[in-house]
Amino acid sequence: MRNPPFILGLSLLLAPLLSHADAGIAATGVSGGLVIPNAKVLEVGDIAASINNYQEPKLGLNSYRRNLSLGFGLVPGVEFSGRFAEFEEPSPTSTVITGMRDISANFKLRLPSFWKGMPNAAVGINDLSGGANFYKSLYAVVGDEWGPLSWTAGLAKGSPGKSSPLDGLFGGLQYHLGATGVSVLGEYDGQHSHVGVRYASPRISQLGGTQIVATVQRALRAKDRAGRDIESTSAGVSVIVPLGQREEKRATFQPEMALPPLNAKATRGMQATALDRQDALASALVEAGLERVRVGLLGKQHLLVEYENHRYGQSEADALGIVLGLAVEFAPTEVRRVSAVTLKAGLRVYESAVDVAVFRSFLRDGDTGLAQSSLTVDRAPNYDVNEVQWVNAKPARHALLRVEVAPDISYHMATELASFDYSLALAFKLSAPLWRGGELQATYVKQITNTPFYEDGFAWGAERQRTGIKSVAVQQSMWLSPYIHASVGAGKYDYKNTGVQLQSSVYVPGTDDVVRLRGAFYQKPPSVTNPQRAQMAASYRWVPTTTTWVEAGVQQFGDGGRGPSLVLTRWFGDVGVHMHYHRSGQRQVAGLDVSLPLTPRQGMAPGVLQFTGTSYFRKGIRTRIFNPINDVSFDGARDLALEYNAEVQTLNGGRFSQRYFVGQLPRMRESFFLYARHLVNP
Repeated sequence: MRNPPFILGLSLLLAPLLSHADAGIAATGVSGGLVIPNAKVLEVGDIAASINNYQEPKLGLNSYRRNLSLGFGLVPGVEFSGRFAEFEEPSPTSTVITGMRDISANFKLRLPSFWKGMPNAAVGINDLSGGANFYKSLYAVVGDEWGPLSWTAGLAKGSPGKSSPLDGLFGGLQYHLGATGVSVLGEYDGQHSHVGVRYASPRISQLGGTQIVATVQRALRAKDRAGRDIESTSAGVSVIVPLGQREEKRATFQPEMALPPLNAKATRGMQATALDRQDALASALVEAGLERVRVGLLGKQHLLVEYENHRYGQSEADALGIVLGLAVEFAPTEVRRVSAVTLKAGLRVYESAVDVAVFRSFLRDGDTGLAQSSLTVDRAPNYDVNEVQWVNAKPARHALLRVEVAPDISYHMATELASFDYSLALAFKLSAPLWRGGELQATYVKQITNTPFYEDGFAWGAERQRTGIKSVAVQQSMWLSPYIHASVGAGKYDYKNTGVQLQSSVYVPGTDDVVRLRGAFYQKPPSVTNPQRAQMAASYRWVPTTTTWVEAGVQQFGDGGRGPSLVLTRWFGDVGVHMHYHRSGQRQVAGLDVSLPLTPRQGMAPGVLQFTGTSYFRKGIRTRIFNPINDVSFDGARDLALEYNAEVQTLNGGRFSQRYFVGQLPRMRESFFLYARHLVNP
């Protein structure tokens, strides 16, 4: 450390050993102190978003300074983050960049402990690749805590000839002022010294355990590459959201109105017959907002329920919890097992069955032990409806027209034209059921606003959102076998084009793995940026766990090129994080997307017309890699996007295996008590 008196001052402070929060995101976007990484990583399921106005001293001191970063704890011990840095001298007369603008990706790996008491250790790389590696550094770092004092020490290797602010020996101290959440920090990044104050809030339970971290810092005796003094102060705020905490809380969910004990004596008076109980069940399911409801018996001991759900849009687990919960509570005395058959557009998609006594106990005590072995899920149920003793052979009502409303945005980030160009619209996706598995699908787009470079004749004019009917097609979904689900659409696409879109999911026996086949064939080139008339994709999705997917495939992209694709998906509840790589010819692109539901957990009750939000809104950022130049161009190597996503609309976003629903048992119990408990008599 070069003359770090502030570090010496911190080390002399004495205080009792009090608990403290050590959350923090460095100005560079990685978990750490003020500017240096520490030896920790974000916990699995944590998402950290940050904004600050720090600028690396070597890069000077521009009048406009901005850093935006987003980090994820994807798997244990691994952290991935992205940073968008923009340092400019804005000019009213300029339409191009007037400074430095860069997107960088950072990766950090926590090393295992080899002996008791070993300090934390991690290795990482900042600014992985791209056309402008202003911040590239490889580093190794260790750290530990001594009571209220945390220390960090490391060694970094920056890229010669570039700013590489993290280069050489670096280290820092952080002193926590008791349990106040306030700490003071002092650091040396290999070239400059920094001091600062940080406040980390307690976890905010009302926001799902979210934590807010605010930092003020100053670079001391800082100099730019020309040797000029540029000592400066900066500030930033980070928001850390633990997505996995919601799932953990469901395991300890306590209902406000418990169910009566199983051994409670029946009230005196006339008892409901088996037919009465089935009729009451059907009425309760309809009142809960489910459609196409039918209830009947297969023999005397097996109760069968058919239903279709469009109200509980974040996950089918919510609807399934309501159906199974009501079914076991209303089941006639002789019934030992209940089955819930999930329909989409009247098509049987899968059947979930549980033991009545086991599920009743689970609803009361929340113990998933026996319920896990009791629950079975089968694709493409194939029973004879004539063998079912239906209470009413005619299914209950269903919505005649559904309208899904979602934002539709095209955008470009960090180009030499602007930091963020966009074209914003609202998409209204209309769906009208026709026959079993058949639907009339239409999409109307209402253009709202856009930045100047999305105007006709400018850089992104060909991608500007348009007002009008984007598509009208007939979509047919079907099971070709218990292992093959297929969907085909034919009609009008891309406003004035005609074509056919096909997709199929082929399930590998004995696993949750899926072979996905997709294709689109158009009468004429769809657009300037997507000119290929025939586009195809084939991929294999390996599903080692219900929360982690790896999908590898090959595609013929819309830009005419062909090449491989690779996607790593990590689910945190209903939020998905997708790291992807695509190669089309010589163009290689990598990026990160986030998908999340933009619809309430319990939406609008069905009627003649039903409005919903989207259960799968996916957007992110991508950049060319392994290219010496990353200039403005129409992005190619884009994943094939179909107007109707059968996996999302019919197959619960691909999450409907037995393993998935077994893992969702606490959620199913919670949804029953939140949305259907009042339908069961006390």
